[in-house]
Amino acid sequence: MGMRRRVLTGATATAALITAGVVLPSSAAQAADPASTCAASYQVVSNWPGGSQALVTVTNTGSSTFNGWTLRFTLDPGSTILNVFNGANTGTTGAISVVNRPFNAAIAPHASALVGIIATGTGPGSATNVSCTSP
Repeated sequence: MGMRRRVLTGATATAALITAGVVLPSSAAQAADPASTCAASYQVVSNWPGGSQALVTVTNTGSSTFNGWTLRFTLDPGSTILNVFNGANTGTTGAISVVNRPFNAAIAPHASALVGIIATGTGPGSATNVSCTSP
């Protein structure tokens, strides 16, 4: 059985999160490089004593499909990444980079890929300096 590729539009992803009962805070970190067609948003969707879960959305804001992307963000002090879903991370504290997996490298115009992050520690699991680039 092969891996299934799932790319969601922003509206579809939001509807799926709402259906699942996830509330996205309005103060979510977002960034878009004006010279790039890649935009990223980072939302902490759950906190518990000693950990948190975040959802990062990588969106193609351009008019043509791009193949490959890299997220960069700074994780809050006191948080350490335990697991990343739908991406491969470099670093677990401080400055973090996450690159696509082969199944979610290509993102069509106005579509998105979702990355899940589980963090442990005393911090809230939030991030700053969120950015995204595509080759």
